[in-house]
Amino acid sequence: KALLALCLSKDNRVAAVKAGVVASLLELLTEAKGVTSERMLATLELLSTTLEGRAAILRHALAIPLLLSMILRVSDRGTEYAAGVLCSVICTETSTPLDSNEEALEMAFQARASTSLLLLLQSHCTQRARRKAVKLLKVLHSYG
Repeated sequence: KALLALCLSKDNRVAAVKAGVVASLLELLTEAKGVTSERMLATLELLSTTLEGRAAILRHALAIPLLLSMILRVSDRGTEYAAGVLCSVICTETSTPLDSNEEALEMAFQARASTSLLLLLQSHCTQRARRKAVKLLKVLHSYG
C-alpha cells in the first residue's frame, strides 16, 4: 500500500525501479491474493510508464507470462492493471539499445498472449481492459 502511494508521484518511479522494486513485485505477485495482488499490479502499471520500468519488467524472465496469467484470475481492476502493464511493455516504442519491443512481442507470442486476450474480450471486463486487450491483439497480430 505504501509503495503504491510512493509511486503515484512520477519523481519516485525511477528511484523505485533503480531500487529493484519491479523484480520484487513480480516475485511476490506469484503468491499474492486479493487486494494485495491488485495493489501490486497497480504499482507495476505506474512503474511501466517509465522507460526504466519497462526495461526492468522485460529483464524479468517470467514477467510477461506472469502478467498474462493474472488476466481473469484477479479482480476486474487487477485484470485491467495487468493488461495495462502488458500494453505499456509491448505497445510502447522504446529508445533502449536493445530491440525491446521485438523481445516483448516474442515473449508474449511464446506465452500465447492472444488466447488470454481473446478470453478477456469475451468476458465482462472493464472498458479500459477491453481497450488494452484490443490494442495488444492488434500489435500481436501485426507481429505474428
